[in-house]
Amino acid sequence: MSLSFKFFDKLSQNFIELLNDKDDYNVIVEVENEKSFPAHSNVLKCRSPYFRKELENIIPNENNIKKITKPNISGLIFDIILKYIYGGIVNFENFETRFIFNLMIAANEFEIEELTKKLENHFIENKSSWLKSHFSLVYRSIFSGNNFKDLQKFCNDIVANTVVITKVKGTEEILGGYNPLAWDANINSWGKTNDSFIFSLKNGNIQNSILSRVKTRDFAILNVHKNDQKYYGPYFGNSFYMYSSSSNFTLDNYSVCNSNGYYEKAIRTAATNNFSIVDYEVFKVIKKTN
Repeated sequence: MSLSFKFFDKLSQNFIELLNDKDDYNVIVEVENEKSFPAHSNVLKCRSPYFRKELENIIPNENNIKKITKPNISGLIFDIILKYIYGGIVNFENFETRFIFNLMIAANEFEIEELTKKLENHFIENKSSWLKSHFSLVYRSIFSGNNFKDLQKFCNDIVANTVVITKVKGTEEILGGYNPLAWDANINSWGKTNDSFIFSLKNGNIQNSILSRVKTRDFAILNVHKNDQKYYGPYFGNSFYMYSSSSNFTLDNYSVCNSNGYYEKAIRTAATNNFSIVDYEVFKVIKKTN
């Protein structure tokens, strides 16, 4: 017979009370719009490797307070994370899915593995349709490290048999490509197929469209290693690919269309090969069955 008793509910309540006690803190975390949250260094260091590393390198002020600045984190998200750190409870029942996704990204940034993994599983098990309809956002967000392995696999699995659609910044061009293959993100390698193609639509006029089929099957689709997928999007044989050094295709003009790639012809006639993207989406192609 076990004589072990667990009182986690009361423990959680007591730590939340400690968080609300403003008289005995030694850390200030300043987030978006300079909103400040007082906290206790021992609790933060115990619960988050990120805070442990940060606090070891910060010199306290004359009042023995250490300050951490995170302007990219919203006050509402950090309030939830801080209450999780102290009390181990997260309630996001009334929040929109996009907010919960941002919460997951923030939890990962603070290296809170338990919360990050729980939210990752929540999305895969309960929000797969949302992940597919917000593919570009998800894809850009999860390849900044190796922490979202299940979500990375989810994204790579749905990329097979997909059409990529991009809108070029400053023009009326729509560029895209069809990839019939499953992507292997474990190694940089070329996918072989005779069925892929790239295309462009100009000014909404089908008469000005260009269709370019693959001509060198051995170099049809480049599988970009997962460590580099935060920089690269779909990559069609050097003829059309998406790239961003800032991990955001809308912020720079490093995406490329070439005339000397592995497809029949160029799909752009602009003076420069490089361009920036306003937005892009990836659509799954499903064969109709009777």
